[in-house]
Amino acid sequence: MTFSAKLVFLLLLFGTALTPPTLNAQTIALPPTQRADRFGIYNWGVDFAAYPGGAVDRLNWAADKVATLGSRTIRVALPGDSYLLNAPRTADLAQIAASAPYEKLFSDPRFQTYLLTTYSASDMQSQWSDGFSTAEAQATRDEFTRLGEYLLNQTRYAGKTFIVLNGEGDNAMAAFAK
Repeated sequence: MTFSAKLVFLLLLFGTALTPPTLNAQTIALPPTQRADRFGIYNWGVDFAAYPGGAVDRLNWAADKVATLGSRTIRVALPGDSYLLNAPRTADLAQIAASAPYEKLFSDPRFQTYLLTTYSASDMQSQWSDGFSTAEAQATRDEFTRLGEYLLNQTRYAGKTFIVLNGEGDNAMAAFAK
């Protein structure tokens, strides 16, 4: 082992001991104790053959199936193309989140935590191109900001947790990271 490799090893080994505790102190939440809060289901790509006929809200129909398992955590796509919700391509994430199917799901008292696999309008337009332009990247940031503001400002969602996952958008925006 070379001197520099030994030095790096020693710094990694003892570095945290040399750092004042106040600089390293972080409060980390303990995992939930209830089983219903420790697992969830990704409600995406449900077998269409299982849906009942007629005009059914497929997002909430499948959420009912998840809830019967006792989980209070669900992951869904936004916009919900896989649920055939027919959201207009011009609608942004906050508008889609405010639509009747998502409003019903987000207000459902059986669920506490929502993981949202999201795609911005710019991401959907640029999904198969060579990446975002600077304007598209900013439009995506703005759209995600509006979604966050919408979810945080709804008093009926108080106490609920929303985890927003930018589906594939991180790859498209990598060239614009600062």
